[in-house]
Amino acid sequence: MDELDIEIVKELEREKRSLRGLSRFLRVPITTLHNRIKKLEKKGVIKKYKAEVDWEALGFKVFAYVLIYVDATELKKLNKSQQDIKNALLSFEFVEECHIITGDADLIAKLKAKSTKELGELITKNIQSIMGISKTKTLICID
Repeated sequence: MDELDIEIVKELEREKRSLRGLSRFLRVPITTLHNRIKKLEKKGVIKKYKAEVDWEALGFKVFAYVLIYVDATELKKLNKSQQDIKNALLSFEFVEECHIITGDADLIAKLKAKSTKELGELITKNIQSIMGISKTKTLICID
């Protein structure tokens, strides 16, 4: 990868532009840009393209991070791993992302909800019902 490839990747990640707009911004012929992007896709540098959704426009007004603590002894009894818990969490459509982390907690999940009441129900009825989870701690985003 050269400097142009790095600039292309940065701009694709930062700004959602048309190919023509990106070509103008980077001052590169559109065919060159197109060929570079195709090579980056083939190499696996660019994995996929995603729409940037305005969840608030769809009625989701509450966003939170949930620290998730697992009971290692229970996971062993259930023959499960933290990855299994992560996969279970990602199966919920209200979970935007989930990561296994270091520190006090074992996982962190980003959730979206339409209200704090709904958020509470999603956590207590869905997340806390997953076998192997011992407790959760919720951090609500204020901006």
